[in-house]
Amino acid sequence: MAAFGTKVVVLMMVLPSLLLLQQISSVEAVDILLYNENNCDGAVAIGCYSVEAGTCCLMDNAGAVEIVNLLDGQSASVYSGGSCTTEISSVNGPYASWCYSGTSFSGANWFNSTA
Repeated sequence: MAAFGTKVVVLMMVLPSLLLLQQISSVEAVDILLYNENNCDGAVAIGCYSVEAGTCCLMDNAGAVEIVNLLDGQSASVYSGGSCTTEISSVNGPYASWCYSGTSFSGANWFNSTA
């Protein structure tokens, strides 16, 4: 019976860590998709999947940018003029999918806006 009690104690110690790890990994699940065409329906030209906050996803002359899985407390920006230097527009989450088109993009990124 003591072996069973030991297993329960170990499980109670490990379970909170696993739950925290799952929460942290879900925070970093934002995808940035860049398209050649002027909409977010075509083939993805460049995909930055589960990109870390603050990382610039680059593509010269993208026709559209889609931000996927933006949560409450997170914001995303799209840029032109090379890299992530000249912000064109930004959005605050939550959005399952946010598409921006109508100009030539050079990159996009996202941030935790509650940090």
